[in-house]
Amino acid sequence: MLRNLGIPVTLKIVGKIGAYAMKLKQEVEANKYNWCIFLGNQPREKLKSLYAQSKVSCFPSWWENMPLVCLEAMLSGNIVVGSSNGGMNEIIEDGKDGYLIKPHDPRGLAICLRMALMENKESVSLKHKRAYNKIKNKFSMDVVLESLEKYYLNVKEQYEKSKSSMG
Repeated sequence: MLRNLGIPVTLKIVGKIGAYAMKLKQEVEANKYNWCIFLGNQPREKLKSLYAQSKVSCFPSWWENMPLVCLEAMLSGNIVVGSSNGGMNEIIEDGKDGYLIKPHDPRGLAICLRMALMENKESVSLKHKRAYNKIKNKFSMDVVLESLEKYYLNVKEQYEKSKSSMG
């Protein structure tokens, strides 16, 4: 679908190559699809470089709890396309700072990727700015540590209250 639009696309699949990915890789190699490359696991320095080379990062997982890859890609300025299930739904605001797709929906994924690839520089920049501000205000180390501190102080307070009421 994307090649029909004249958009040059290279799909780089990064991460563990399990049984399904190995089957897909064999099909890609047998058909000589040179636009699809399986890179396997990569060191963090290489991931930074891959993000920098990309406009879109796609994580169509069926379920993720707290996917740090979304935060990394968003901070790198990529438009992130992620799953509407699990933690990505809590990170990405659909259409504002990335896109969400339903799991098991290849057509929806293709439509979303097309929209992301067709975005102009201003739109990409606005999404990046929104993503950066969200990460800074919700997921930065200071914010997370403050939230954890409040939680544990609350647990301690509740424990002390229950202890004093018992005896």
